[in-house]
Amino acid sequence: MVLAAGGDPAPGFQAYRWRRSFAWLVAAAMIGGGCTTMKSNQMPPEALQAQIRNGSIVQAGDEVSVVTGNGKEHTFRVSAVEPDAILGTVEGESVTIPIDDVLALRTREVSVGRTALAGVGVYLLVGGVLIVLAMHDMMEDIVNVMFGGLSD
Repeated sequence: MVLAAGGDPAPGFQAYRWRRSFAWLVAAAMIGGGCTTMKSNQMPPEALQAQIRNGSIVQAGDEVSVVTGNGKEHTFRVSAVEPDAILGTVEGESVTIPIDDVLALRTREVSVGRTALAGVGVYLLVGGVLIVLAMHDMMEDIVNVMFGGLSD
């Protein structure tokens, strides 16, 4: 604890510490607050290719993992779906996958249940840490009042 002249806590010190701690905890909550999963589309290649062409399962902005006829898996963000190809980018490189070459497809989706569970867990953790910090400060103040600052 920082003490000003006369042994009193420096004004504003605890408020600064609380703001800083709270900012870090909120940042951690925001980072850990969402979950995504890859959803496989279980259908024959012909049906899958038809749904890709009509735009019902792949759209610009989606993150997909595509298995092609040569057995390779390509994971990328879709920039456009044309009548004969899926266009996208991965690490700044352009990707073009002919729709007729697609054998399997997985799309990244937000898992509502996992996101809710993770969000509740993170916010409970943040709340618990804030309570522990508050209790620590209260105990420090009680000890200072009872023993005149001997704890420092």
